[in-house]
Amino acid sequence: MTPHDAHVSGEAESVLDLERRIAHVAAVIRAAAEVSFTRRASDSAADGFVVTGIGGSEGPARLLVSCLLAEGKKARFLPLSAFVAGEPIGTKDEALCLFSQGLSPNAKAALSRAHELREATLFTSARADCPSLASFVEGGGHVITLPPENESPTLLRILGPAAAMLGAIRFVKEPEGLASLGDTLEARMREGSALVAKLSGNELATRLSWVTCGEGRALADGLAIKWLEGLGRVTPVWDVVGFAHGPFHAFYTEPMVLVALGGRSALFDALASMLVPERHTLVRLEPRLPFPLARLELEVLANALFFAAFQAAPRDMFSFPSKGRDGALYGLLVPVAGTSRSE
Repeated sequence: MTPHDAHVSGEAESVLDLERRIAHVAAVIRAAAEVSFTRRASDSAADGFVVTGIGGSEGPARLLVSCLLAEGKKARFLPLSAFVAGEPIGTKDEALCLFSQGLSPNAKAALSRAHELREATLFTSARADCPSLASFVEGGGHVITLPPENESPTLLRILGPAAAMLGAIRFVKEPEGLASLGDTLEARMREGSALVAKLSGNELATRLSWVTCGEGRALADGLAIKWLEGLGRVTPVWDVVGFAHGPFHAFYTEPMVLVALGGRSALFDALASMLVPERHTLVRLEPRLPFPLARLELEVLANALFFAAFQAAPRDMFSFPSKGRDGALYGLLVPVAGTSRSE
């Protein structure tokens, strides 16, 4: 089926498109595992890392920060708006790491300021010899090209963020079990589908929140954007103990699906004991791999949950009311001191 088939509704076409892409995640991960890395975090002479990404690229960017911190390196996430707004972004002692699957105008604005830091690395689907990257590469910028080369032209990205997450992990340290990761994720996807099949249509349509424990907060980075871009639903992230300090009381009388991210925990058990089964559902997504590969496990498990929710309430991802109306911000190509619009 080609995009915008006149005989198929936009909603039905979107379901098929999403199903194909989710089924292709493991293959993209296998391809990302084969990418040759000529640049690693350990090669950097910088004292710390400034990491940025937006939309579907924010999750991989934040994962990179977590990976760098876990290895004892200095790292911080900086919203891409800081680059576009002309704010200070760092020093010559820091390295820039930018994630942008398709080189959005905002990402190009960030690239235009790469010279303000000691060095810069771009994680993207574009090739280093892409004309739009000529000045960046000539200025000493490093490009890590990740699959897929192209992805469905919808607001929601599925394949690129997954590949970028593995790219972030490998940039810091090659994980054990890389050769079998694709097979592992395929198996987990099937398990996720079986888990989600137990949920009713009403549960899939119910407001959803993520619950994490301790440093497991990093496991949620990038998941909420799926529900926001794909289903138009805001899905907040709560710390499991913090949940008792406000959120629990706010929704107690209303239906809610809570998705616990992480391994078995007495705190998640305590949370379960507070819920009312008639209107509250606790779904546990439990990774078996160690961090940071656990984040990719959760990605495919969450994909299963997302696809089931999307099937229950499909939307047209190819044509939507706000399409093309975001140019005042999305089209910013340079810092605001000299803002131009992208046509």
